[in-house]
Amino acid sequence: MEILTERWYCDSCDEVIETVDDGWVEWIGEKDSTLWTQYKEIRLVHARKACQFDEKKHGEPVHDLPLEMFLGPDGLSRLLHFLEHWYVPSIQLIEFIRRLHVPGYEEARRDFPEALRRTIITEGDFVSQSEIRMILDDYNPLLDP
Repeated sequence: MEILTERWYCDSCDEVIETVDDGWVEWIGEKDSTLWTQYKEIRLVHARKACQFDEKKHGEPVHDLPLEMFLGPDGLSRLLHFLEHWYVPSIQLIEFIRRLHVPGYEEARRDFPEALRRTIITEGDFVSQSEIRMILDDYNPLLDP
């Protein structure tokens, strides 16, 4: 049975993003010594302004697009383009790709430490679909009524 990701957690307020239209992706820049823009963080937040990074307050450039632009095959290609051509911390970007493109990953990832402790999973950096299913079957606050 395939697990589809339909809701995500906001990296700002930590609340559930209920729909694709409620999600927003932003990447926060900084300038390096060569004046090329580098990005130090990529975040998934609510589309409402309160959750978005305040460029004026923090003095760092922010770029952003709706969540839907990062989903599906074109969204995955866009994220891989980031990995290939822009300086974004690769570990962070790979985790972001998993959150958006590995079915069930976003819903299960908060329970990874407990799943490791209980040996439902054995590795922190690779989690199979069957392990995600076991975690989701055991406990998942996103799926609670």
